[in-house]
Amino acid sequence: MTSPSRKVVKTGINTGINTGINLACLHRFGRGFWPAPGQGMLHGKPTTGKGGIMDYDSVEAPDFGRSLTGIGLNLLVRDVPGRCDFLVQVFGMRAYQVSGDFAILRYGDTVFQLHADGTYHANPLLSLLPETPPRGAGIELRLYDTDPDAAVARAKALGAVILQGPTDKPHGLREAYVLDDDGYAWVPSRRLA
Repeated sequence: MTSPSRKVVKTGINTGINTGINLACLHRFGRGFWPAPGQGMLHGKPTTGKGGIMDYDSVEAPDFGRSLTGIGLNLLVRDVPGRCDFLVQVFGMRAYQVSGDFAILRYGDTVFQLHADGTYHANPLLSLLPETPPRGAGIELRLYDTDPDAAVARAKALGAVILQGPTDKPHGLREAYVLDDDGYAWVPSRRLA
């Protein structure tokens, strides 16, 4: 990646995830996303960064692309930096190489991508995007280790639409539905005690 980037935004929020059907760019290397400290190998090849961990601040596009495995999640958004700010502030995600066109995001051991609409000028998917939200109708982006009460408070402070406030559900989770500006439904949830 040669586009200008901002440094990763780090928060003190717990950022684990279990996506259920794993609709995320799942890069599970070994037991989790990160190789063990000092392991220094990824798919049998040397990695960059401290302790052999991929450095998302500086990884080049070809190396990042070769590292992708499993099922990938790439959200097309109108405003990449704005969406990154929202995801970092509300859900405690980490954002890397944020530009007007692209960003890598990490939530716990899950990595996914954001791309601006304009980057898809030659992609057949662009013609299917609605002119106005919601874009993500029919998909829930579930964040299983995010406190729904705290996330809703932060989302409300940013003016986000709360489709459903924090609610104890019969399936054993307390969850809420937060709609972002692009129409994606984020579902922060925690297990009931």
